[in-house]
Amino acid sequence: MKREIPGEAIPTMQVYVPRDTPKTGNDQTETPGTSWFDTVIATAGPGYAFTPDQLHTIAGEWETLAERYAQAKVKAQIIAYAEGPGADYASINNAEKVSASGTELLAALDERVRYCEQMAQKFRAAFGAYLAAEDNVRAEVLDRGGRY
Repeated sequence: MKREIPGEAIPTMQVYVPRDTPKTGNDQTETPGTSWFDTVIATAGPGYAFTPDQLHTIAGEWETLAERYAQAKVKAQIIAYAEGPGADYASINNAEKVSASGTELLAALDERVRYCEQMAQKFRAAFGAYLAAEDNVRAEVLDRGGRY
């Protein structure tokens, strides 16, 4: 009998949102529901849309993954510094191969830590840009007396 995982799949919010091309002309900033941020996003073409909470959560997940790779480096160092149990050729040769493998593993883990940290930084930057754009739009609306 096949093992079945209980539960149900419920689709969540759509992440990929195709963007319409922005309107051209001087009336765009006067159109309700548009802003500088909307224009920038719309001109970028299709892309991914995240809420600020999602950006924050995704950045945290990248940071957690980076930490796990960093923790794995401790075990990889044991492999990288392996020594043969004896002085015979087979033991030494085997230890050299294991050590070389461990060294490559350390390099790969370093690369993965850097990548995850860069991705976390990008999502944190996007979060900051999102908040800055919201503040700019809010200030623009307030300058216009609450009108678009």
